[in-house]
Amino acid sequence: MLRILSLVFVLVVSFSTSVFSQVASCVRGQGISYLLDAYLGSIGACNCGKATTLLLEFPECKEEVYVLDFIDEFNGNSLDTALWQIQPWGQGSLENSANLEYNSLDNVTVKDGKCFITAKKETVIRRAIHWKQDDEILEDGKPNLRTYYYTSSNIWTKGQFFRGKYEIRCKMPAGNGFWPAFWMFGGKRWNEIDVFDSYAGTSKYVSSIGHDYDKTGKSNGCSKILTGFDFTKWHTFTCIFDYDKISFLIDGETIRVIHHFLTVSGNPLSCGDKIDYGTYFELKSYPIEKMHIIVNLALIRKGEDNFIEVDETTPFPSSFEIDYIKMWRRSDEKEEIEVWPNPTNGNIVVNSNTDIYSLVIFNAEGKPVYVSKEILSLPRNIDLSDRPDGLYLILAELPGGFKTSKIIKQSD
Repeated sequence: MLRILSLVFVLVVSFSTSVFSQVASCVRGQGISYLLDAYLGSIGACNCGKATTLLLEFPECKEEVYVLDFIDEFNGNSLDTALWQIQPWGQGSLENSANLEYNSLDNVTVKDGKCFITAKKETVIRRAIHWKQDDEILEDGKPNLRTYYYTSSNIWTKGQFFRGKYEIRCKMPAGNGFWPAFWMFGGKRWNEIDVFDSYAGTSKYVSSIGHDYDKTGKSNGCSKILTGFDFTKWHTFTCIFDYDKISFLIDGETIRVIHHFLTVSGNPLSCGDKIDYGTYFELKSYPIEKMHIIVNLALIRKGEDNFIEVDETTPFPSSFEIDYIKMWRRSDEKEEIEVWPNPTNGNIVVNSNTDIYSLVIFNAEGKPVYVSKEILSLPRNIDLSDRPDGLYLILAELPGGFKTSKIIKQSD
């Protein structure tokens, strides 16, 4: 069937916090396009931008029953390479990026039930991008083979995951310039959730989400800094990623919630809300594709906004220590399409918990009355008001195969 190469997203946001103080809503400027530093992309335009969308109703809440989908408690003697890989885009930083290090699996050790990502001050000569030739000039104007004075690591799960609960128990190294992060990234259009992104020091908590809404190669983003922490001690960080909101928790306490949809007056929508048909806001930066789970310890080259850079006081070697990483998916979280209202008097909304690569609506005679050959921006509003009453079949192509749904057109 039909497949497409382009992707359009329309999604939107608001957020709230607990008693922790808010320091900034825009912390990293424009970001960069180069994927070696994809963790900068979660900020993008850095404005928590919104777009208008039409909604007929809002989905009902689902029971919060989770199934463990990924776990690494680091009980072996080495990193499990069946689960993890080194950052696939390349291992070395560029001169125009915010980080300094060369990333290697040599800087990851597993012992005593913990994973240690260790930053070292050492000189190595390595390719920034391992599949390119030594003498190829990269975008920063320097040859691919270059000298690095710091090493660390940046590891990604080989699998990708979608909505559910993500969690890590860890403690961060103390010292200027350390940049530990626990985040998710993937998809065709820069989907990202930064559960924490600690470039501002161990007393500040930075979280953000990102998505390439404008098809520019950079993401629209929404970031926030909260203060009043000591991350050099053990803490548990949790992110619950749902259709209607993303919640961030530290040691079980919710400290930030980002809402997917808002009323035009700015009130957040939550599952189960009864709404009238009309115009609403949705967050541009809200992710909608599967993502890798990532943990890394970067080293900061230069200070921008709240960035704290490496200096002569920075202690080397130092380690980012991880007790476990887990991901639970909802027990009912399967690829599916949602169509509402049903029956309809004309307008319908089609949505999915994953991509819809193509969509065809057939009438009762098997003739197509609506065809989309491109990846749909979701949710998709479709007007069937000029079609006769009767039964219609919706055929949607998802990443894992085709899903169908029936809908009845019934005039008032």
